[in-house]
Amino acid sequence: MGREEHKLGIRGSSTTPLIFEDCKVPVENVLGEIGKGHKVAFNVLNYGRFKLAAMCSGGAKAVIAEACRYANDRKQFGQAIASSPIFAEHGTNIAAVFDTDAAKIGAPIGNTVLLAYDRLPEGVPQDDETTLSHGDSRLGNMIIHPGEPRVAAVLAWELCTLGHPLAHVAYTCVPWNLPAERLNGYMGCDLAPLGYPSEAEFVADYCRHAGRADIPHWPFYVAFAMFRLAAISQGIAGRVRDGTAAGADAAERGARAPLLAARAWELLRPLTE
Repeated sequence: MGREEHKLGIRGSSTTPLIFEDCKVPVENVLGEIGKGHKVAFNVLNYGRFKLAAMCSGGAKAVIAEACRYANDRKQFGQAIASSPIFAEHGTNIAAVFDTDAAKIGAPIGNTVLLAYDRLPEGVPQDDETTLSHGDSRLGNMIIHPGEPRVAAVLAWELCTLGHPLAHVAYTCVPWNLPAERLNGYMGCDLAPLGYPSEAEFVADYCRHAGRADIPHWPFYVAFAMFRLAAISQGIAGRVRDGTAAGADAAERGARAPLLAARAWELLRPLTE
């Protein structure tokens, strides 16, 4: 075992590196696929993020409850400090921060997003691949060659990560699955005169270059990409509400959350019934 890690928090658990140099594992004791152990580690981190978020939210709510109890017991100038306008204002603001997304931004938005989130795992395909993923693949992050029909450069690599390649492709295909009205999609548009391929043609071209015969469970990947956009839009709506949104079109983008969530659920529902 390596040296103890000095962490900023979670000191109740010990974190040390395990060193397996020249360690031989009997075949019958191998867990999972050889060479894919990093995926186990990544999945542990994924579960850990949810648990840490729940711990923080639960702890914060307990602290708020204790603060309210104390404010009602503590007397100042003959009255409980909870009756002070200052406490009421700050208490309301703090409680709003830890309220549910549905209460913060509107029940139709939050409920639909949470419904899609709860049901997404039911449709996850069994195949698993890991590649380098750009994270925000779209025409807005590409420079098109001025004289040739090709991409000259890809920008905005700050979201680059390891992920499933089909999630990346599906995110690129989101516009084909959104209505033109309000969501700036391609649904209902005649793309042929503009030289745009259909979604099926785009996916077939990708499969040809990637050496794939086809893409089973394609609607799931598109639904996942749609849900991701809905969650991003909901976060923008929250920043608009808090007065911290920077973009001039932030209110419009935040208002798209329920529409994106509803569209994601339309694609996801048949896969989970």
